[in-house]
Amino acid sequence: MYTRRMNCFHKIILLACASVIALSVSASPLVADSLSIDARLGLSAGGTAPTSMPAEVRRIEAFRPGWNPTLAIEANYSLPSRWGIHTGLRFERKGMDVDVRMKNFDVDVVRGGEVMQGSFIGKVRVKVAQYMFTLPLQASYDVNNKVRLRLGPYFSLVTGRKFEGWAYDGYLRVDGPTGAKVELGSEPGSRGDYDFPTQMRRFQWGVDAGVDWQFSQRFGAFADVTWALNGVFKSNFTTVPMTLHGLYCTIGVSYQLK
Repeated sequence: MYTRRMNCFHKIILLACASVIALSVSASPLVADSLSIDARLGLSAGGTAPTSMPAEVRRIEAFRPGWNPTLAIEANYSLPSRWGIHTGLRFERKGMDVDVRMKNFDVDVVRGGEVMQGSFIGKVRVKVAQYMFTLPLQASYDVNNKVRLRLGPYFSLVTGRKFEGWAYDGYLRVDGPTGAKVELGSEPGSRGDYDFPTQMRRFQWGVDAGVDWQFSQRFGAFADVTWALNGVFKSNFTTVPMTLHGLYCTIGVSYQLK
């Protein structure tokens, strides 16, 4: 299943790139006027979280969006009406760093070389980072000659993954709420560490809604909101007992190449 998904993703990228190249080299005046290509630089902020807040999460203690740059080459082909087709290729980092107060949170941790599983009450540090190549496939609509709206799916190949952190300032009930009580401190060696990068998906897909504003002949601004429809973890991974989705907003500037 994984191999079929990767082959499909590669075919989509090749098809989109071939389409952009074919449109770029065409001598047709209609195509030349209808095709625009721009380079983009942006910053993203957001989080990897469940769609609804589970009962185990009691309070967010601290949130650090981190440094999440986006580099992209994107193209828009305008149809005879105000509608068009928008695609491209992005390199993105999507990540966060958050401290959450939890109650009765089932987790597997390592403390002092010992693996423990149980129900935790206390604070949990979560550090997430994903590096990915993303292909948007969007319908576009020109509100006027300066503003364009976009909506459609996106497909991402995740090339770098990190999901790590630690449980601290609390206690773990080993093997369940009534098990032996183990205190977890805040320093390395006394806290409970976890690290699950290999359990994260390599392929993600979701919905991308965006807007472009061309404020000069060459320069513009853009904003995108992306929501991953599949979870960041593989379906057979149950150590984290909730489905986590990526929801991020990207704001940046563009420079029109054509």
